[in-house]
Amino acid sequence: MESQIGRQTTGGYAKIGVVVRVDVPKVAQTRVGGKLRFKAITVEEAQELLRKREVLLRNIKRLLDGEARGYRIKTLGEEFMVFVE
Repeated sequence: MESQIGRQTTGGYAKIGVVVRVDVPKVAQTRVGGKLRFKAITVEEAQELLRKREVLLRNIKRLLDGEARGYRIKTLGEEFMVFVE
């Protein structure tokens, strides 16, 4: 018997893209029939988005543990979360 590991299944579809890890929760929470918009990004951009998400989650944990204070700041139509020890 020949192994099929790493091969396309018969009748399968071509892979047209990959959802970056940082966006998987957004995709998972999309309602049935909901619309998704995809944007091409580089591997480096995907890694940077994941790094920023990990920093945010670490800071939220510090906030919940009482090790930092968090402030939400709005300026020029953008909103930022600032953490202060």
